[in-house]
Amino acid sequence: MKKTVMRALTWLALRGRLYSVWSKIYRFMFEHKHLDKHLPPYTSFADIKAVIKEMKWRRDTWVMLWDAISHPVATYKRHTDGKKAGDCDDISLFAVWAIRDMMNTDAVDRVVEVGLLSVPWMDKGIIGGHNVCVFRYYQTKTDARSKWAHMSNWNGGMVFSPFDTMEDVVRNVLGDRISLGWAYWDDDLKLRRYDSGKTIGRQL
Repeated sequence: MKKTVMRALTWLALRGRLYSVWSKIYRFMFEHKHLDKHLPPYTSFADIKAVIKEMKWRRDTWVMLWDAISHPVATYKRHTDGKKAGDCDDISLFAVWAIRDMMNTDAVDRVVEVGLLSVPWMDKGIIGGHNVCVFRYYQTKTDARSKWAHMSNWNGGMVFSPFDTMEDVVRNVLGDRISLGWAYWDDDLKLRRYDSGKTIGRQL
């Protein structure tokens, strides 16, 4: 029963876009001074990974209704001010923006897609989840087969396995937990893909 209720609430938050809409409202209310600003330029994954490894984690506050995604520039500014940068969604969206900017300046030539992946779960009756920056890339310039990788404040910053599909990334993030559904967003938190998660992860 609890799993059914949580899957319904997850659908409402992700597929119903409450998560992204509330995040944008929060940004407008509390982070509006950052909305027209940009991140500093990065030229490699190693540069982004180094920043992420230094970012300090913080739990979302009650003002954020315990779960809103900060504007990436606000996340970066907290970090450079010596404050706790944010939680996994804030830090992962920072990575999405940094990689997107590298793609736009041709600093990376084999990455073709980047976005934010939200993976909520239930484990031994406890609700949790994790967000990662996920990107699709070509392993070589002559190989037409693309692969996926992910980056976040877990696992030292980046995981190149490589993964054949986004579902494989979800499974890697999920581990041995029950999926409540998952969503893939673009850099502006527009929903690209949603899945109920019923065929991924532990089912019982």
